[in-house]
Amino acid sequence: MVHNVEPLLQSLGRSQPSPRMMSSRVRLTLALGYFNYDAKDGSSMIYQGQNYGRYAAVDPFLRSLVHQVLTRPCANSFLQICGFRAVHFDDVEVLYQRTVGNGLFPEIRVLSGALTPRHTVNTGERAVEQRARAQKAERSFNASFADSDLVIYVGHSREGGGPDFAPPRLKNGRVDYSSYQKARVGSRLLMESLRSSQRKARALALLSCDTTEHFLNEVSQVGTASRMEVVLTRGNVHAEDQTAGALAALDLFLRQGSLSGLSQFVAASQVLSQSMQPVNTPGMSRR
Repeated sequence: MVHNVEPLLQSLGRSQPSPRMMSSRVRLTLALGYFNYDAKDGSSMIYQGQNYGRYAAVDPFLRSLVHQVLTRPCANSFLQICGFRAVHFDDVEVLYQRTVGNGLFPEIRVLSGALTPRHTVNTGERAVEQRARAQKAERSFNASFADSDLVIYVGHSREGGGPDFAPPRLKNGRVDYSSYQKARVGSRLLMESLRSSQRKARALALLSCDTTEHFLNEVSQVGTASRMEVVLTRGNVHAEDQTAGALAALDLFLRQGSLSGLSQFVAASQVLSQSMQPVNTPGMSRR
């Protein structure tokens, strides 16, 4: 699940430009939606020799990976996503800080939707806890546009109904995508946050599957009107590629204050299989 992260980190550590000293405090938010395993053949997810069952959630493993990366000591390289420490956590989020040379504290907030990896637990004996967690994660994600410079979403697009932090809706044993397409709850809340007069975020990366198809028209209108950087994806994107892409986005934003060059870095690194597509419409800021 995480085979491409180390090569990506090594590539980031060698990449230019060199980190610049930030003149103001920055906060970046990485939101991990409820990322359920959904094999077409209906098989269970087996990870590290353990069977987690059908529709298992992988975001608990992803948040552990992100924690390991962020809290590593910094080596002698250009890598920026290192040397952080967890300064606050609750049932939904962890806030990481790192002190830089000018006394500022860049912050990375990590949100996640799934309570446990097991779908049967999250929708059975701990369903009430899971429902509360999903609702809180959704609120925190949408509120993050008011206090974060960069917001990243990793998870499922739900055929345009995402971002989503809750267990999948099932019908006849399969994910009921038509219900997501019809309601589009996650998309509606996202657009409300983007259009809010309270929005602070200067950049958005929606790294779930085929966000160019599902969200391009809506987010590009907001981006053009508000000079906001937006990065989307094309095609199906595996969980490990989404997470590695998110780490690259965090690193580049910390060093240059924008996502400029992210798609080129992804292509040049030859580590990720996903295709990141920067939305670049007239009037949109390109730093």
